Amino acid sequence: MANDSDYGLGGTVWSADPDRALRVARRVRTGTIGVNRYAPDPAAPFGGVKASGIGRELGRRAWPATSNSSPSTADAARTPLPPVGTRTGVPGTPDPPGSQQPGGSRGRAAIRGRFLVRVASRDSLSMTHWVPCMELQEERRIPGGTMLFRREVLEGIAGGRIDRVFRVWGKPPVRAGSTQRTWAGIIVIDSVTAVSPEEITEEDALRSGFEGRAALLTALSKSRKEGGYHRVMLHLGGPDPRAELAGNADLTDQELADLKSDLDTVDTRSRRGPWTREVLRLIEEHPGLRALDLAERLGRDRLPFKADVRRLKALGLTESLETGYRLSPRGKALMAYLRSLPE
Repeated sequence: MANDSDYGLGGTVWSADPDRALRVARRVRTGTIGVNRYAPDPAAPFGGVKASGIGRELGRRAWPATSNSSPSTADAARTPLPPVGTRTGVPGTPDPPGSQQPGGSRGRAAIRGRFLVRVASRDSLSMTHWVPCMELQEERRIPGGTMLFRREVLEGIAGGRIDRVFRVWGKPPVRAGSTQRTWAGIIVIDSVTAVSPEEITEEDALRSGFEGRAALLTALSKSRKEGGYHRVMLHLGGPDPRAELAGNADLTDQELADLKSDLDTVDTRSRRGPWTREVLRLIEEHPGLRALDLAERLGRDRLPFKADVRRLKALGLTESLETGYRLSPRGKALMAYLRSLPE
């Protein structure tokens, strides 16, 4: 029943039997899920599935794309210090030696020559992150759903030929100000307006990628959805930060070592054992092969396999094609680095 929903941002499973709760949690298709509580960790990736979104934010690899370094210094004795949960840091380093403040105050910053902010505390694992203070430039997000775009429409938006689309909706799943990630970049929704067929103009048709008004109205009339016509004005807000990350192959040895460490962490936490290198090698050897075929080569189901590929994409290691995937320049650089390491 839980998976029948069109949405999948977050959820919880409550039970007096922790093992049973974990088994149920693994079967629920949602971006994040808690067992007997729901407490998202800013050190962990955050995002939804299905109509609740694509991709992930937060986490060690996602935050730098939307952050600007803002080094600060302060007098520890005179400066008010932020509590746990302060959203001004990028997880990455463990507690520095001697960072615990007198009296054991939890969730306070420690200052050792530079301003450090505690940004995450997971009591059950006794884990804490202390990092240089960062000024996070958050992308404005309005709650809402997503839209599907054909490749030719995305190409038209990217090329400036298309600045509006039309949909048949009972209730629009998007609203003005919302954004959506696509392979072409970040699509920004400027306005959503209900219109009658008489209000649709020839210019509307041309600027939405149709040959004329008659062709647009014919396409709308063939929709199987119930509801009225809506004009959605939009524009390309910029490149997807994940695409910029994926295109960067000029990595230092330390950056490559950090990526290897990220993969090691994913493999260590996996319930079925290490899988990241295997999937990367498979995509490297079979670019453009359907996800279903790739999954079958590993004896796996398609949807869980695609979820794993999305985790690699969030690290900038893979790119989605019209059919299948390929390694990104960043992914190719990492694979070359891994092969250069001694067995």
